[in-house]
Amino acid sequence: MTEEKQQQIQLDIGTAIPLFANGTAIAVEIRAKKIDEKRFEKEGFVNLIFFDNMTRKALARIVLPETLAEEFQRSLGKTLEQMAKDIKSNELPKQQKMSIVQDNKSYFG
Repeated sequence: MTEEKQQQIQLDIGTAIPLFANGTAIAVEIRAKKIDEKRFEKEGFVNLIFFDNMTRKALARIVLPETLAEEFQRSLGKTLEQMAKDIKSNELPKQQKMSIVQDNKSYFG
């Protein structure tokens, strides 16, 4: 997704409660849909599970279709690179940055 398109999207994150997770787990889920006797379609999903290590309770389970998971990986990589640069710099932190990752493709499930 281009930077230009990312800037056009506005989200109301005020309703989302921030949760601190200090543990993660990733699981892959493959689903199949039979088309006829010899053919079927398969699609993959990535399950991101965030949990609290102290209580061992899951805080969130996010299921991403394969295409969005790939875009998320690219976006997260870029974000982590920028964060590392920002931490190493001698400047004060600027306004919080948010990167939007979106997948408009539908999935069956």
